[in-house]
Amino acid sequence: MGSLNGTQSIGWRIKVFWPALGKEFRGVVIDYNPRTNHHTVHWDNAPTDQSGVTEVNLGEGEVTYMSAPGGEEAGGGKKARAQNMDGSPAAPMETLQGVEARLGKGTIKGICFFVLKNAGPAGLLLSEIVDLTHQLGLKDWSAVRQPSNTVNACCSGDSAFVKVAPGRVGLAALGANESPNLAAEEERVQGEKVLYCGACKNGPFNAKGMRMHNSRWCQYAPGNNASNG
Repeated sequence: MGSLNGTQSIGWRIKVFWPALGKEFRGVVIDYNPRTNHHTVHWDNAPTDQSGVTEVNLGEGEVTYMSAPGGEEAGGGKKARAQNMDGSPAAPMETLQGVEARLGKGTIKGICFFVLKNAGPAGLLLSEIVDLTHQLGLKDWSAVRQPSNTVNACCSGDSAFVKVAPGRVGLAALGANESPNLAAEEERVQGEKVLYCGACKNGPFNAKGMRMHNSRWCQYAPGNNASNG
């Protein structure tokens, strides 16, 4: 497809060939600065000691727009749409700056955002979010009985956060999407089966998440309105 002007490209997954380097890179456009005409991109596979977020002039490279924020590929096909952590469809994607301004810095969602914004599309495990926020002095979880569940409950339902795999959360603004491959790999490593709801087709869940989904979220679960209709 043709090029997108300015803010039109925000949220798009792109690949860029830089002639000066002779290399191709892929990432997600997360912001645009009209004053400099530069785009901020979160690149895939950044070194572990770097955020992977840089401001660049895309006009200096050969850009291919691969998929839009809503999940539509440049050729008109569809890829898996981002979902909220409770399995509902995600709302139109906010920019990183918009999410940060909305969540604030003193909330649990805000501190989760702080550590996830450098994690890339794969996100972090709930336990990793707890550990990092504790290590950085953002939250003392010592008095919280089940901090991972607290993180899950606070982020669930907010379109800024996406369930990538059971117990793993990413940011929609960084291109996070449900990843069956990652879910399968974590199933193999952790020895815990990945489950999908047979009634509403949402997921993935681990066994505990599946029970919670059935008891709280699935509209087709016994006792819920849709199941009684």
